[in-house]
Amino acid sequence: MIKQIFISLIVVGLIVISGTATNSFAKETNSKETAKQSIQYIDKAISDMKKGDLDGANQSFQLFKQEWTQMKAGIQKDSLYAHGKIEREIAAISIALLNEDKQEAEESLESLKSFLNQYSKGQLTDKPQSDKEISLASYVKLLENTKKL
Repeated sequence: MIKQIFISLIVVGLIVISGTATNSFAKETNSKETAKQSIQYIDKAISDMKKGDLDGANQSFQLFKQEWTQMKAGIQKDSLYAHGKIEREIAAISIALLNEDKQEAEESLESLKSFLNQYSKGQLTDKPQSDKEISLASYVKLLENTKKL
C-alpha cells in the first residue's frame, strides 16, 4: 500500500514537472507570437504616416505600446538584446512623433517592424555589429530639440 502511494506521488510529480516545462515553452512561444501579432499596429501607424495622418499614426502606436507592456517581460526573459532594442525604437518613435518629425517617425517605425519580424521568426543572434548605437547623449540632444519646439 505504501509502495503504491509512493509510486503515485512520483507519477504525479513527473506530470507536474512535465506540465511546467510545457507551460514554460508555451510562454516563450507566446512572446514571439504576441510580437508577431503586435506588428499590425506598427503597420497601421506606418500606413497612417504615409497618408500624412500623424494623429492616426500616434493612436496606432499607442495601441502597440499597450501590447508592449504585456509582452515585454517575456521578450526580456527570452533576449535582453531584443528587449533593449525594442525599448530604444519605442523611445525614438515617441520622440519623433512628439516632434512631429514624420520622416524620422516613419523610419523608426519601419525599423521596429523589421526587428519584430526577425524576433518573431527567431532570427536573432547576438547583437549585430551594424546596429546603430543610441547613447544617452543622443537622447538628450533629441529632448533639447523637442524643448525648442
